[in-house]
Amino acid sequence: MPAVNITSLPSATAASVSSGAQTASTSAQATTSTSLASRALAKAEARIQSQLTSANTQLSSFGKLKSSVSDAQVAAQALSALSTSSSAADMKTAATRFMTAFNAAITTAKSTAGGSDAASDGSTAARVGSDMRRSLSGTPSNLDSLRALGFKQGADGTLTLDAAKFDVAQRAGPATLQAALARIGGQVDKTAASELATGGKVGGALASLTQKTTALKTHHDAMLAVEQKLAAAQSAASTSTTSSSSYVRYGLAAYGASS
Repeated sequence: MPAVNITSLPSATAASVSSGAQTASTSAQATTSTSLASRALAKAEARIQSQLTSANTQLSSFGKLKSSVSDAQVAAQALSALSTSSSAADMKTAATRFMTAFNAAITTAKSTAGGSDAASDGSTAARVGSDMRRSLSGTPSNLDSLRALGFKQGADGTLTLDAAKFDVAQRAGPATLQAALARIGGQVDKTAASELATGGKVGGALASLTQKTTALKTHHDAMLAVEQKLAAAQSAASTSTTSSSSYVRYGLAAYGASS
């Protein structure tokens, strides 16, 4: 049987211990680095998620503004579609529906402006409300028509209708009433169409916000994918550290047993 060199055992065991300790240290450093990177990515992902949530909220708000301006436009077109043969009831119904839709557009523009995180989006929504208000009050002829029909525009831009005064105007001259309603409807229709156009304030804001949310969603998904890969790497590094630590303990035990 070959002789065993007892004197070489301690140095060999010590080398094994040193190698195992270095491996464990390297794995621990890798785990720490991966953990730090993972926390940094988690913070970045949370920030992007917050931005995405805000952008989606603004997109939803402008979607509601678009709907309300569109409703006002439809109601304005209904005024323009009235004829001298339209009944008094039809004219009053059209005028009331127009007032309701117009007021909804004004209040929606105000709420959209107040609820926007980005100053530019809030300013855009506020200008939409101002444009809609001026479509009625911007010219003396429109103001005269409003007053003659019993409409009154408040400081906030919304309308109220004196039904009794409207009825008097209708009995006094149906043709005059119809022409005044058509004039008002045509002006609001024109303004609403401009706001909703591709290059308009509402249309442009929606296009910009849609592009923004799409980019943020893509970025957010990419960050999540990186986080998942880092988590897998961290798990692998942790397993490697545990294994290396076992080798170190085994080497120390062997060294103690041979001493």
